[in-house]
Amino acid sequence: MTMGNNEKTLLTDGYQIDILMVADFSLYNSFIDIHNGEEYSAQFAVDNYLNAIFEQVRAIYENNTIFENEIISLNLIATFIVIREQDCPLMQNYPSENSTNFDNSTSMELSIDALDAIHLIHQWILRYSEWLPPHDHAIIITKFDLLTPKGDSSTQGMAYVGAMCRNSESASVVEDIGAMATAMIAAHELAHRYFRLLISRCIG
Repeated sequence: MTMGNNEKTLLTDGYQIDILMVADFSLYNSFIDIHNGEEYSAQFAVDNYLNAIFEQVRAIYENNTIFENEIISLNLIATFIVIREQDCPLMQNYPSENSTNFDNSTSMELSIDALDAIHLIHQWILRYSEWLPPHDHAIIITKFDLLTPKGDSSTQGMAYVGAMCRNSESASVVEDIGAMATAMIAAHELAHRYFRLLISRCIG
């Protein structure tokens, strides 16, 4: 886990937003499986994966302007890997109606309502705030299948709209479906954040 200013910096032509990239236990566990139980190798690979996703999201934003003359510049404050199941936000107070299936390997099949997921993540950020580096927005990458209220799998990310000014709510959860596709979902969910930032400038 790496640590890492909580200020949204006004640039000449836009904003800098400090990002915390988080791998939940389900993502870490999937890398444990890939690396045959080698924890150090798995942590190293997850950290590289989080950095790669961030770089893809950053490129999406920095290659596009907002409102014709403003850009969003993303800064990676830290990566954070949840290596214990009991510390995983989506496994704390895990609702009994959601499905959890473990087999004899390290692989898991997990699903959760996307709204429940983002609510649990906000609670987790509040609970662990003193151990998390200051940030403007947290992107949590998970292997959980994020479900719609109807119970289907069409949702792949969730964020509260326009909450950038409220740090504990400034987070998004993204279902990991693979590299660039995951980055595209993360960029989309982050867009729910920066629109409020640009409109309100977080005044008041």
